[in-house]
Amino acid sequence: MPASMHIEIAGIHFALNCRDADILPDAGPCYPPFLSPCVGLPETIRVDLDLQIGGLPDLRGTELLFDGQSWSLHRAGRDWMIALAARAPGLPPAWIARIDSSYMRGTVFCDELLVRRDGGLPSLVNPVLNRLDQLLLMFILAPRQGILIHSAGAVLGGRGFVFAGRSGAGKSTLSRQFQAADKKDLLSDDRMVIRRLDGAYSAHGTPWAGDAQIALNRSAPLRALCFLHHAPANRVERVDPRSAFEKMLPMVSIPWYDRVAIDQITFSCEALTRDVPCYDLYFVPTPAVAGFLEEAIPC
Repeated sequence: MPASMHIEIAGIHFALNCRDADILPDAGPCYPPFLSPCVGLPETIRVDLDLQIGGLPDLRGTELLFDGQSWSLHRAGRDWMIALAARAPGLPPAWIARIDSSYMRGTVFCDELLVRRDGGLPSLVNPVLNRLDQLLLMFILAPRQGILIHSAGAVLGGRGFVFAGRSGAGKSTLSRQFQAADKKDLLSDDRMVIRRLDGAYSAHGTPWAGDAQIALNRSAPLRALCFLHHAPANRVERVDPRSAFEKMLPMVSIPWYDRVAIDQITFSCEALTRDVPCYDLYFVPTPAVAGFLEEAIPC
């Protein structure tokens, strides 16, 4: 019987199946809340991925669309090929995924490097976690008014707050101050998903945590988008939609090699910054910032 694993992130349900081996759970602390034994709620979007040991496709003859330091994207007919970067010259990638044009179905071909053989049925290190799931989520959300943004997130008074910032802006620092203030509903300290569903925006936690290792599988109606700045005193300033759009865009995951996805995601960002209140949050890294924020931007 094939081994299976189910992962649900921001309403996107990844159903993984493997006939060749058991699928090892993630060893880190952030994925367990996102692992699901069920087949997803009716309103979720399902992505079916078969995991296969061996048989890595030959990427020669494919059209190279993007070649980054850690992964590459190729076109093969109507399908997409996503490959993890080779471990060393002359060695194959740890995995290559062949995904259909909808990003909803595909096969992930895994090198023997990912196989653990300790007697009995072999076990497979999950190739989807921490990289492929993020890439697929970015493409799947693009036409559905959803974005993946570098940000922390918290639920205050039942409403979602998203705190966007580049590396070093203070996402994990702010999250730790919320923890110190006993704010328990922290969604993430590094990456959040924002979706527009039925005309309303929602903020979703993800398993892709930062230094504070905060990852909660929960969502809340979006109250505000804040851009982080270290400062000698706590204060907030309202940001107009155009300025917010310009501030937000560098922090959003955008496949700049895909014109259609660029248009879809930038349209979503423009609508978001027009419809949702945006602020510059200047903060001192102390627990008092939590109470200040609840007073400055009432839920």
